[in-house]
Amino acid sequence: MKKFILTLFFITLFFSCSDEIDELFQMNTSLTIVNNKPDTSVKTISFGTYQWDGLDITNGNSKTFVLDNTNIYSNIKITISYVCNESELTKDIQSGFTDNQNTTITISSLGDGCDQVKLE
Repeated sequence: MKKFILTLFFITLFFSCSDEIDELFQMNTSLTIVNNKPDTSVKTISFGTYQWDGLDITNGNSKTFVLDNTNIYSNIKITISYVCNESELTKDIQSGFTDNQNTTITISSLGDGCDQVKLE
């Protein structure tokens, strides 16, 4: 009888906590920007209905943005605006998103010039 009561207790406990467990392991669709270009700071990220302004992602730093899963894009132009040596520049990359996965875009240097930027 004790085993039956304990089993019933644990089953009740499991089902009462199952929503919290699901939330704990639920992944969000996200975009991570990694800046590996010296003397550069990312200021704006935009695509589709998303836009983040007033950023300051400097060399050696990164930032992750959580996306609303109702507006996921499979192949879209992402525009990254950045400041390099007091000049404002923009660069585009075609990318996509998968539900509940992270997409990472890394900004790196192709040379010394501010416009010599590689997005991958």
